[in-house]
Amino acid sequence: KKTFLVSLLSAAYLGGDAKKFTGNIKGHRDGKCVIHFDTEQGRFHAQKVFRRALDMSGLDSECYRTYGLRGNTFQERLNAIDFAIRKADNLGLVIIDGIADLVSDVNNIDEANAVVQYLMKWTEVYNCHIITVIHMNWGSTKPTGHLGSALQKKCETEIHLEKNEFDR
Repeated sequence: KKTFLVSLLSAAYLGGDAKKFTGNIKGHRDGKCVIHFDTEQGRFHAQKVFRRALDMSGLDSECYRTYGLRGNTFQERLNAIDFAIRKADNLGLVIIDGIADLVSDVNNIDEANAVVQYLMKWTEVYNCHIITVIHMNWGSTKPTGHLGSALQKKCETEIHLEKNEFDR
């Protein structure tokens, strides 16, 4: 559900034919590009997710760069994201699906604050928007660990997804 929402938002941002999926949601990208990172899924499933945003928008991959980082350590993932953002031209939106995989422990306050500082730096220096995905604590509406709390304090918009128990 979270990953599908990310695909939907990516398609809306890219534009094209996405309106049939996104309705009145539209991106104001002004020709800027998307970089999408998936830290959790294997190659096959990550590729399906990346392809879905392009299929929904009806566009090619010219302005949509994707990276599957499952096989990397948490530090390698963070470094790869930093490198890709620094080297990107015309960047408008960054998606990190699985931000908890950028730390060794979501309850390590130093690591959590360091990742949030990266996010704040990237948005400031590269004038881009960042969407992150993090799980919620079981039985709660709070995001996971110190990382989730730190993200919650600094985010501009927070979206909670839950299964509709009345209309499956």
